Amino acid sequence: MMKLLYQTIGLTIATLICTNAQNFSDKRDTVMLGFKIGMNYFKVYRVRNQDFVTEPKLDVVAGVYLEIPITIKMGIHPEILFSENGFGASGKLLGQPYKFCRSTSYIDFPIFFTYKPNKLFTILLGSQYSYLIKQKDYLLSTVPAQAQEFMKGNPRKNSFSIVLGVDIVLNHFVWGIRVNKDLSMNMAARASLIPLYKNIWIQGFVGFCPY
Repeated sequence: MMKLLYQTIGLTIATLICTNAQNFSDKRDTVMLGFKIGMNYFKVYRVRNQDFVTEPKLDVVAGVYLEIPITIKMGIHPEILFSENGFGASGKLLGQPYKFCRSTSYIDFPIFFTYKPNKLFTILLGSQYSYLIKQKDYLLSTVPAQAQEFMKGNPRKNSFSIVLGVDIVLNHFVWGIRVNKDLSMNMAARASLIPLYKNIWIQGFVGFCPY
């Protein structure tokens, strides 16, 4: 279902670009302030526990962005985002099966260098600092003592990641996609039974600049 939706959106945007490209203004040398909203497809990778099987999660992201041109083709693009993400998991905890769900809320501060080969497309490469503001864990286990042990440990509040993205700019609207990969594990050290892991997520969004 999601694959069909993405294909439909992609086909619609491609058709719009091909039929109306001459009508879109060139905003590459203009400072632009806008807002964006979209979805994160969030997944865990590099899990250091063979019994820990994860499931991806779809959550919301929203915030503001700023386009600062340096030349007509090069620029800087910072953002401030509120991002919801997390994952589901199942496995064995000290020999006993369990199910686990983690929901997290972050304030993200990505900053990109941009390359704009033409007035429609922007390629973005940069890094992101994320600060954890809320985390909720839900664990279904048959052994309460094991559940308490599993929930111990302080999560990493500050994290850094690398980000690659592509934007399509159509006058006041922007459609974009980001691929984001953590550089650090979820915890500074394994202080509990929670497996150490990193995150990777894909972000799709639509943005609007009123200027």
